[in-house]
Amino acid sequence: MGEQASMTTVTIPGINGRFFTTGSLTHTSLAEHGGQEFHAYPFVGDLPDCSGPNPVTGEVRVLKTDAETGHVLRGAGFDAWRETNGIAGPQTIGINPDTRVGPACATDPAGLCTFDGLRLGEYYLRETAVPEGYVLPTNPVFGLYAVTEENSATGVAVELSNQRGKPCKGETCTNA
Repeated sequence: MGEQASMTTVTIPGINGRFFTTGSLTHTSLAEHGGQEFHAYPFVGDLPDCSGPNPVTGEVRVLKTDAETGHVLRGAGFDAWRETNGIAGPQTIGINPDTRVGPACATDPAGLCTFDGLRLGEYYLRETAVPEGYVLPTNPVFGLYAVTEENSATGVAVELSNQRGKPCKGETCTNA
């Protein structure tokens, strides 16, 4: 089950038969289903060679700046979404949403926020928080950014800026 660097969650009442895991396996069950068990049986035979190449991954790196001065901004928050449902634009809720990847990220003192370890594919960034004294863009979604085999070593560099405005911490703000 899974790739070497993967995690698999099993949420069905059980799995019958034998299987070999190459990644991490978590078994969960609903409250009304009980009695599931995993048994460790001795394995007799040749194990598959799992020392092959790890999956190619890359990164999307955000540099956040002031729209007027170009100075770097600390404290802008982002989350990343992998395009997985074939519908244009990010869908973050609903029946068939795109897939959120990794934890949220905030720009550091150098204005940088990096989403690394991303599988090859296309990603959206959504700005979720702004530095004090700045306003969230009217459309806080950016992308599509493609992580490819060709750019996996260097990553995808994105520069985004914020406009100054009414301090927005803890309240709803607009680009007025």
